[in-house]
Amino acid sequence: MNTKNIIMAIMFFVSLHVVFFFFWAVNRDDHFNTQPKHTEWNKSYVVQAGVDSIYRMKQTTDQWHRNNAQRKNKLLQVCRKHNLNYSVHYSQRIHSGLFVNDKYRVLYCAIPKVASSNWKGVMAVLSGRLSSDDVFKSGQMVPNIAVHALDKGFGQHLTPLGRFSPRQREYRLKNYFKFMFVRHPLERVLSAYGSKMAVLKDTAKKTVQARREIIKYFTKNATFYQLQSGSGVTFPNFINYIIHSHLRKRMLDPHWREYNMLCQPCGIDYDVIGRYETLSEDAVQVLKLISAENVVTFPTSHRPNHGTNAKDKIKEFYSQISAENMLKLWQVYRLDAELFGYMYPDKNWNLYPNGTTN
Repeated sequence: MNTKNIIMAIMFFVSLHVVFFFFWAVNRDDHFNTQPKHTEWNKSYVVQAGVDSIYRMKQTTDQWHRNNAQRKNKLLQVCRKHNLNYSVHYSQRIHSGLFVNDKYRVLYCAIPKVASSNWKGVMAVLSGRLSSDDVFKSGQMVPNIAVHALDKGFGQHLTPLGRFSPRQREYRLKNYFKFMFVRHPLERVLSAYGSKMAVLKDTAKKTVQARREIIKYFTKNATFYQLQSGSGVTFPNFINYIIHSHLRKRMLDPHWREYNMLCQPCGIDYDVIGRYETLSEDAVQVLKLISAENVVTFPTSHRPNHGTNAKDKIKEFYSQISAENMLKLWQVYRLDAELFGYMYPDKNWNLYPNGTTN
């Protein structure tokens, strides 16, 4: 082979390698390295996931506002139906249960047995004189703290509306953010019995007096010890006591007093009407609305139970009450139930026959 043929053979061989290398370089990402495309997909997925999360949060918030608006509209309709648009500006009784925070411009109506201790704890933290850790530990209230006495414990950091002048009260009622929480009236009555009557732990003067009256007037063959201590109060006798007190137009104890009497929602335009059934969600929204979500967190341990055990407990106690007394008891709380959309229990003692209410 002459020199010219050798050179041509070498050039042909090199050309083949160049062509092969070109095609390899163009297609190598598809065959050997998919990382660039994978990375791009990951970024897109993360961004979309974030957008979806924000959208779901907005949907949840929007639904919550709709639910709250429905509660307020229902309340307004019932108030108008019964012509209950009365004034509360100078009622000392109602003002003693309303607590004010001027810094956050918020007003809370405390209803006993509806997470009121925890809400008072939140209001004490918002006063700025206590930290969240002073009041709450591990998602629950610090034990043995005076919660209801306004002259000791963190109760002294609460400011009742009644401490202000009539003009100052009226200003706060008109201009501050106002909220309250309710629960099914029959559920609350049972809770009050469990903590105030079934045990002798509560030694408050009014509670002891109520127990003694129940023993004296509704308990047959009561012993001297029972008459003195108020021990042995049964649930049926407690219900009798509530019914008779109502018929005699006696003011009920705050722990089982009607919501209408405690907070007078037809006279005060509450911005939020929270429910015990949706306590966690409602508490989060309340704190956001007053810009306090980074200051204090509502106790996570306070989660209402509306499962089988709660239903069984309702049935266990209320099945002891005669049909006649059940109707009389419902008359005591009928207006509360109508104002806040609660129903008479069905035949299976279910307080929420259509599921948890909005």
